[in-house]
Amino acid sequence: MSLPDSLFFGDIATKFQKWIDESSYSSYFILVDSSSSVYCLSDIIHLNPNIDWKIIEIPRGEAYKTITTCSLIWEELFTNGADRFSLMVNLGGGVIGDMGGLAAGTYMRGIDFVQIPTTLLSMVDASVGGKVAVDFHLAKNIIGLFKTPVANFIDSKWLHTLPQEEIRSGWAEMIKHAMIADTSAFEKMSQFESFDEIDFESWIMHSVSIKYKIVESDPTEQHLRKGLNFGHTIGHAVETFFLEQETPKKHGECVAIGMLCAAYISNKMEGLPNSELEAITKLIKKWYPPIAIPPEAYSDILDRMSKDKKSRAGQVKFTLLPQIGTYVYDKTPSNELIKESMAFYNQVITEK
Repeated sequence: MSLPDSLFFGDIATKFQKWIDESSYSSYFILVDSSSSVYCLSDIIHLNPNIDWKIIEIPRGEAYKTITTCSLIWEELFTNGADRFSLMVNLGGGVIGDMGGLAAGTYMRGIDFVQIPTTLLSMVDASVGGKVAVDFHLAKNIIGLFKTPVANFIDSKWLHTLPQEEIRSGWAEMIKHAMIADTSAFEKMSQFESFDEIDFESWIMHSVSIKYKIVESDPTEQHLRKGLNFGHTIGHAVETFFLEQETPKKHGECVAIGMLCAAYISNKMEGLPNSELEAITKLIKKWYPPIAIPPEAYSDILDRMSKDKKSRAGQVKFTLLPQIGTYVYDKTPSNELIKESMAFYNQVITEK
């Protein structure tokens, strides 16, 4: 399928420079965190010496993805004279893209913004699809907008700056895309033994293509886009649970937990074949550390799911797999089955 002209892959030094040289904004802002400011910022601000970039730097991490931090961004925009013809460039991972997009999308009822994702997770997930948000009371992405960037520049060169745990985090979203839409891709992913074997440039484009096709068919998540929530209902609740315990886990690690739980529920509710549940279990165990969910926390995690933005009247909604490569959505498993899925996860991650 064809991707939009606003989505650029490859050499950012050439493509972003051409794009920014042809722009005519009144002022230019760039949002970074304490990591992207060190590893990525200099590659961007030197592309056009005629632009007086105004740098906004925030602390790194999910804990800062809040309205409070958004207020700091708005303050910087306001005090530095940003108007409706200003541009915000979000340079960093998913937190930067999500929060920068929300800040830009609401400032003066919306100014243009560009996404330059620098982590694998943000390249294949957060920067694509036009959803921007912050967390609220530790509920993931509960305050947000559907707002599309004017351009998105995805360059796999940034991956060399990332530790393996960050690569694993993004890989979870790529596995998800294969699970819901591409059986052959899932089978190929199952054959890899290390990240060194993977041509990330082509796999990123493949993953983004799957997501974009789904998003294009349902931009505001009324039906088919709900497929992208596979693994996220439990995953987000587990992520916020560990964040509150001050033992944070990577987003992708928690999504991997959620996908394995959702696969178990799929087996019980939608007839996902036992062989495919086993294949999913094997793949998750290959790539992700065995993070145990404390059994005494099952009820707490279930309560967090009921407050998730995907729930309806307190009922927890799941995306499930009848088989790898297809999905159904708006399914409501019983609380007992959800807890059973977490117990299943805890059991299989420790088996040899």
